[in-house]
Amino acid sequence: MTLNSRTVNVSQMKKSYLYMLFAALCWAGAFIAGKIGVADVSGLEMSFYRFAIAALALLTYCFVKGLSFDIGWKNILIISAIGSFGMLGYHLLFFRSIALISVLESSSINTLAPVLSAIAGYLLFREPLNFKAVLYLLAAAFGVITIIIRWNITSLLQIGQSAGTLYMLAAMLIWVIYSILIRRFVKGIPAAVSSFFSIASAAVILFPFILLKGISPAEYTVNIWFVYLFMGIFSTFLGYTLQQDSIMKIGIARTNFFINFVPVFSMILGVLILGDEFRLMNIISLLIVFSALLGYMREKEKLRSASV
Repeated sequence: MTLNSRTVNVSQMKKSYLYMLFAALCWAGAFIAGKIGVADVSGLEMSFYRFAIAALALLTYCFVKGLSFDIGWKNILIISAIGSFGMLGYHLLFFRSIALISVLESSSINTLAPVLSAIAGYLLFREPLNFKAVLYLLAAAFGVITIIIRWNITSLLQIGQSAGTLYMLAAMLIWVIYSILIRRFVKGIPAAVSSFFSIASAAVILFPFILLKGISPAEYTVNIWFVYLFMGIFSTFLGYTLQQDSIMKIGIARTNFFINFVPVFSMILGVLILGDEFRLMNIISLLIVFSALLGYMREKEKLRSASV
């Protein structure tokens, strides 16, 4: 490898890292926008407009990139069925959760995706896990729990009574199942195309319910339209396209690591925009989660390399 090619690779990596930090900021912004939106409109309305706007953006992106939608009716039906389950299940529960608990708690629970994915992968497909990886996953779960109970051991017994926490855990479980199904049954189709059909099918299903509500788009305030546009364009479309670009350039493991920044940005934005209370112990909790998931991803890479 020449010096010039090394320089280009390092430059691409730095650019991808910056892109993924911005993507994490966009995803964190979805928690803030959702918290603002649920005060005035239903989760059903926010889900529909988020999907509709993101689907239009993805449709435009696919046309610009010259991606074909000719993937066969069987694939369209499979993607639409799996996508409707994942998109509707996750987002409707997400908005129920964000109305009841803080953005930091919701976004922290969101980081449990690798934990749930590892458990599901091991139970369903016997994907390799070693003792060290399990310890890292347990440490990450511990960090999230300390955020939820605010380091108050007596609150541990009340976790099961927190509807917001249960909604978010259920949302994450649905998202993990959706991700596994997409990975297993959708192959050889551009990610942008499959994402378009997943999101568009969810919007189509919600459309009749929006009509029944009888609310004209003109009735929404400027603030609500800002929420819709931010979640549709930045949190969904831009976050997705930057993630896919980074996966191609720096790999899936390095790309997914940046998801750990979402609760960090959520905490900062929550304090600055929503006036949430700043807690020093939350930083300690996030450091535990961050370090544990970094360790788990490194261990997972070793297991993956050993199995090749």
